Amino acid sequence: RACPRVHGRLGASQKARFRRHTGWTSGSAFLRASYRPPGDARDFRQSMPPGTRISVDGGVPNVTLPSFAKSFRPGKIKEIMHEVLKGRLDGLTYDPDNCSTWCREISDEVKQRLKLLPMDRFKWVVQVVIGEQKGAGVAMGCRCFWDPKTDNVAEEKFVNESVFAVCVVAGVYLY
Repeated sequence: RACPRVHGRLGASQKARFRRHTGWTSGSAFLRASYRPPGDARDFRQSMPPGTRISVDGGVPNVTLPSFAKSFRPGKIKEIMHEVLKGRLDGLTYDPDNCSTWCREISDEVKQRLKLLPMDRFKWVVQVVIGEQKGAGVAMGCRCFWDPKTDNVAEEKFVNESVFAVCVVAGVYLY
């Protein structure tokens, strides 16, 4: 890269060619870099869903937080999980042979209903555990590495005379 003194001695066509090839632009008295990586910020804007805000700092695009309407709200997701769990398991008796099928069907239905929400750019992780209700306690744990500003988790429990079920949904925002 050339220094500002050398750049100041170039003719207009040489300056234009210099800027095109190096990515440098000259300001009033200083030389500023306007580096654009391959895949310019304008390319990113075209691939993002409407409503996503982008700021460009130093030529590198930064995607900001999702709007409130498109953010993870556990209350709405708990309603979906409650409806699915109650609709699928209400009145059933425990059958160990069918539990894995029930878990898969419930998690698939919850995931399909979550994809219908206007919350773009989220990856959904749905886990369902079904067990026999015998009065014993059950403890579940999970560890995740995520951004607490955008990512969240919601859980819902269902219990009847012979079955208990726990559904956990984690939503991870994709930048």
